[in-house]
Amino acid sequence: MPNQTRLVRILTWLIGYGFPIVGSGVGFFILYNNVKNGFINLFIILCANLAIFVISKRIFQNDSLISRLRFGCVMAITVIVSILLLETAFPFLLPQDYSQTSDFTKTNSIRDDFKDFQPDLVFDYSRDKQGNTKQVKDILSEKLTWHKPGGTFVYFGYDPNRKTRYINRIMWNKTGYFDHEYSVNKPSKVYRVVLIGDSYVESVQAPLESTFHKLTESALNQSETGYNSRKYQFIALGNSGFGQESNFEVLRTQGMKYDPDLVIMTLCGNDFCDDDPELKRELVAAGGSVTPVVRQLAHHGFVAMAFMKKRIEDISRNRIKISPELLQWSREDLPVVEKAWSRTMNYVRTSRDYCESRGAAFLLMYVGSEIEVRFALDPEGTLAALRAMGGPHETMTWDISRSVSRVQKYCDEFHINFVNLVGPLARAQQTAGKTVFADHYSLFGQEVVADSLTCFMKEYTMFGKTMDQALTSCFSD
Repeated sequence: MPNQTRLVRILTWLIGYGFPIVGSGVGFFILYNNVKNGFINLFIILCANLAIFVISKRIFQNDSLISRLRFGCVMAITVIVSILLLETAFPFLLPQDYSQTSDFTKTNSIRDDFKDFQPDLVFDYSRDKQGNTKQVKDILSEKLTWHKPGGTFVYFGYDPNRKTRYINRIMWNKTGYFDHEYSVNKPSKVYRVVLIGDSYVESVQAPLESTFHKLTESALNQSETGYNSRKYQFIALGNSGFGQESNFEVLRTQGMKYDPDLVIMTLCGNDFCDDDPELKRELVAAGGSVTPVVRQLAHHGFVAMAFMKKRIEDISRNRIKISPELLQWSREDLPVVEKAWSRTMNYVRTSRDYCESRGAAFLLMYVGSEIEVRFALDPEGTLAALRAMGGPHETMTWDISRSVSRVQKYCDEFHINFVNLVGPLARAQQTAGKTVFADHYSLFGQEVVADSLTCFMKEYTMFGKTMDQALTSCFSD
C-alpha cells in the first residue's frame, strides 16, 4: 500500500508539473516548424494553458493534481508573457540593435542574397532538355531545395580565370545528389567508381559535365573504348560539411549498394573539425556568419531572442583566438588537434577495411586547399600573410605541410592507398598561370584534378599496373 501511494504521488507530480511545461515546449517546437509567425505560436500555447487552468477542476478530482497542474500552467504562461513583453519592449529599448537584427530576415534566402546579381554566364541543367536556357529572373523565382530528390538549386559563382560571374542551376538526382541517375545494379562490362566526400565531391560550383568526376568519366569513355570494351561510371556521393565519420556512413548505407570496383574517399583539411563536435562548433563560430538559428528566430518575429542568441555566439567567437582549421598547421603538437586527426584517420581506416571486406579497392584522395597550394608556390609570402593576421598568428610556428605529412604517415603505417592533389594543383597553377581555387576548385581546378585522376585510372585499370605503380606514375614529383 505505501508503494502504491508513493507511485500515485510521483505520477501526480509528473503529470501536474510536467504536462503543461513539457507539453508547451513540444507544442511550441511543432508549431515553430510549421507556422512562420512566432507570435501566433505563442498565442496558441498561451490559450491552451489558460484552457487547462480553467477546466482542470472540472476534469480531475485529485486536489493535489489540480494544484500542480495549475502551477505548471502558471509557469508556462509566465514564460510566454515574459517573451511577449521582451519582444514588445526590445524595439523601444534598443532601436539600433533591433533594426540590425531585423535585417537578418532580409537575407534569409539565396534569392534575397543575390537578387541584384548580374551574371555573365548561366549554366543550366535544363538547357539540353528544354532547348533553351531559362531567364535569370525565372531561376531566382523558383523554389530552391538542398539535396531534395528531383529538386533544383542555384549556385552563384565567380570564375577568377575568365573574370566572369555565373549562375549554375543544378538538379538533384533521385537519391538527392548532384549527379546523373545510376541504377543500383551494375551493368555488365562496367567499371564502377564511387566517390564519397564533402563539398569537393558535391561540386555544385561547376556544371555537372565540368566536375572533375564527370570529366574523368567522359575522358575514359571517349578517349579509350575501354579495356575489353569496358565502360566507366563515376558515381558522386558528395555532402557539404561531412567528415570521415559521416563519409563512412554514406559508404555503408549508400555507396556499397552500387557494387563499386573502386571507392575513392576524399579527405579535406577541415575534416578533423567536422568529425569533432567541439571543434566543429568553434569552426562555425570562427566563420562569423549569421547562423541559421539566429535567422530563423528573426524570421519568426523573435527579434530579441535572435539578438541574444547572436550576442552569445559573438562572445563564443571572441574567445577563439585562431580558427581551429588553422591549428592543424602548427609545428607544435596540440593535443586537441592530434586527437581529432587521429579520430578522423581511424574512420578512414574503417572505410578502407569495409571496402576490402566487400571486394572493392580503396583510395584516399587529399583534395588540398588554397593555402597549401599558395605555400607550395610561395612559402615566404604565405607565411608572411598568416603572420600579418596578428595575435597568435604572428607568434605561431607554422608548418603548412603538417597535415599532408600527418596523413601520409598514417597511410604508410596502415597500408592505405593515398594520393595528395596539392602537388598537381600547384604545378598546374604555376605552369598555366591560372587559379585552381575559387570557392572550392575553380573550373580550371576541376580540369586539373580530372587530368590527374584520368591518368591514374588508365594506368591502374587499362595498363595492368598495381595501384602503387599507377599512383607513382601519375603523382610522383
